[in-house]
Amino acid sequence: MRMRKVSGVLAFVGLLLIAGVTEAPAIAFNSVAGTAATCTGVQAGCDGGVLQAIAPVPGIFQPNNPGGSTAVWVSHRPDTGQGGGFTVIPNAPTVNQGDATETFSIAIGAGYASLTLSVWADDTGGVRLDDGAAYIASTNGKTAPNPIQATNCSSAAGLTCLVNGQADYFILLGGAAHTIQFDIFQRGAGTFGFMYAGELAVPEPATLLLVGSTLAAVGFVSRRRLQKAQQNQQA
Repeated sequence: MRMRKVSGVLAFVGLLLIAGVTEAPAIAFNSVAGTAATCTGVQAGCDGGVLQAIAPVPGIFQPNNPGGSTAVWVSHRPDTGQGGGFTVIPNAPTVNQGDATETFSIAIGAGYASLTLSVWADDTGGVRLDDGAAYIASTNGKTAPNPIQATNCSSAAGLTCLVNGQADYFILLGGAAHTIQFDIFQRGAGTFGFMYAGELAVPEPATLLLVGSTLAAVGFVSRRRLQKAQQNQQA
């Protein structure tokens, strides 16, 4: 009977924790100029520093500020890719992680439960966490990286630069610090860049306090019952 009560309380605590994470206020996680990012790749100037805003190609690329966010197209330098007048060729027929033109790494501090993210890229791109070997699967079925060529960037079948060509992600963070990698694939004189718009979910402080208090109460009651049971056995 005692175990049933304890299990019931723990189940209730679990529901509170889920509700707290789900209903907590979110922190914007958007590509904006000045964001600290490490850049590694074959392009000149790709040597770390911060993300810099670049101009999307009018009438072709997904415009800046998708969904009313502050997200803009970024790269390692402002004159990158088509924004600087380069001739850009669609991506190669096959894309492998080691063949990424550039990789941008951005740190995410501790204390976040999850990340909801939409990503656009020219020609295409993939998202990894903590330098993992595998690309994170999108929640909207977009192939990423997308090896299918099109006139301006990858085809609309996968992650691309086109309007509504984003791959969407839901990434669990578990409260720990992480580093997210954006592998960007492009053939031509320079990688154009990428854009991401998302939100970091944080636990509600009041909910965490309630959960902690409830767990402490469960532990106290269980300890008192155990002590009483031991005393009865000794009597």
